[in-house]
Amino acid sequence: MREALAFAKSLGYGIRYEWFGGSGGGSCEFNGSKWIYIDLALNAVDQCDQLIHCLRHDSQLSNVTIPAMLQRHLRPQTRHQAA
Repeated sequence: MREALAFAKSLGYGIRYEWFGGSGGGSCEFNGSKWIYIDLALNAVDQCDQLIHCLRHDSQLSNVTIPAMLQRHLRPQTRHQAA
């Protein structure tokens, strides 16, 4: 989670932790600032999944170097078909 948070901040996101009761969170842009809201009602694994989901949909992702630890979570999966 630490690496994903640092990467989000490097992409210009502010991070907010709010109580959404397990049904909220996500990313938005407000007054020219990008924010990721993480739901405090979720456990740590689900919070990390929420953060990764937001990062995966960032338009800058194809133009930056993704840290090695996050690449398998953020790079598109390619399927290999048997010949």
